[in-house]
Amino acid sequence: MRFFSIALTATALLAAAHAHAQDASFPDKSKTMTMIIPNSAGGGTDIAGRMLAEGLKQKLGLAVIVENLSGAGGIEGATRLQSAAPDGYTIALVPVPQVSMYYLDPERGGDFKRENTVVIAQHDYGALAIAVAKDSKFQKLQDVVDAAKASPGTITSASSTVLSTGHLSLLRLNKVAGIELNWTAMEQAGTALASLLGGHLDIITDTYSELYPHAKSGDIRLLAVFDTERQPSLPDVPTAQEQGFDVVMTTTRLVIAPKDTPEPVVKTIETAIQELINDPDYQAQAKERSVNIRFRASADAAKVWEDIDTNFGPIVKEFRENN
Repeated sequence: MRFFSIALTATALLAAAHAHAQDASFPDKSKTMTMIIPNSAGGGTDIAGRMLAEGLKQKLGLAVIVENLSGAGGIEGATRLQSAAPDGYTIALVPVPQVSMYYLDPERGGDFKRENTVVIAQHDYGALAIAVAKDSKFQKLQDVVDAAKASPGTITSASSTVLSTGHLSLLRLNKVAGIELNWTAMEQAGTALASLLGGHLDIITDTYSELYPHAKSGDIRLLAVFDTERQPSLPDVPTAQEQGFDVVMTTTRLVIAPKDTPEPVVKTIETAIQELINDPDYQAQAKERSVNIRFRASADAAKVWEDIDTNFGPIVKEFRENN
């Protein structure tokens, strides 16, 4: 019996040594890292993800490819990440609370769960903004609210999928302003913007980074940003809070890996992201692309995700009970 116990202990030690050796070999520069983005190309998360992929390629010394998997509102990408090998060569940049809706919203039907992932770090966040066409009669957020109160349900609005961050920001605006906007989901990238420019919508909400180029070119006007402070690239656009409406809505972008990814591997990627965000050249790239980089280490970023779920769970429940 004692011999059997010693043999088991030796086996366990050999397994641990083998696992440690595998961890120590990360990153294997002959391999390719895949970064999954559960959003279409061209959006705020895609812009941030491609910038991060370029940076990780330089920091880790291996090829990093971006794979946009936006099927089923992003569930396809999140599920692929969840089922990938926990070796560090498949990661994802996910926007929260978007991915939280995959399990907080009972009508999504996916099997993705936060508990099946490990958070590596927070890379950035994206403020939401509300926009109108350049020739819109609405000059400030109060104008929209006044019109919505005068004719309930007639002000047309759109964002992406049901209970997306854009939709959640409008639900919040409805609540704090005591209005009811006529909202439509437009899942195909660019559809809401095209409808706004074509005069078919009164307002849209989206990430600031996606709306910013069109606002800068003069095609649209931003009435407000849903953040606690103005954006440096368009300092004349006030926050909703400044205009008397307590609407703060941001997308927190987290780098995640499959559950059971070894801690040394997580730490290696986490350190690379932190070094990137501290790099002045990377900061300049982020500013140019309107990406608000903000580093949080693994444990702190995981806590942010947990807190977001706690805050949005009741909102999702109330919406589904009433719709």
